[in-house]
Amino acid sequence: TVERLQELPSAAAREGLRALLGDADPQVRLEALTALATADDPRLAEFARQLAVEDQDRDVARLANEILQSLRR
Repeated sequence: TVERLQELPSAAAREGLRALLGDADPQVRLEALTALATADDPRLAEFARQLAVEDQDRDVARLANEILQSLRR
């Protein structure tokens, strides 16, 4: 799913990846967040901040925190 979205034009791909951040499967959320981080999504900080605070999966929350830290540098 994430791989297919990465093949779309950037705006469409980012929208699809953003939608996957709410997926029930934490692995899907991890992959979507990773893909957004490499896609220069202008809303990355917003989504990462939300996931860092609200996501119940510690791996997703940890990755979101790492992304936030890297954006502050």
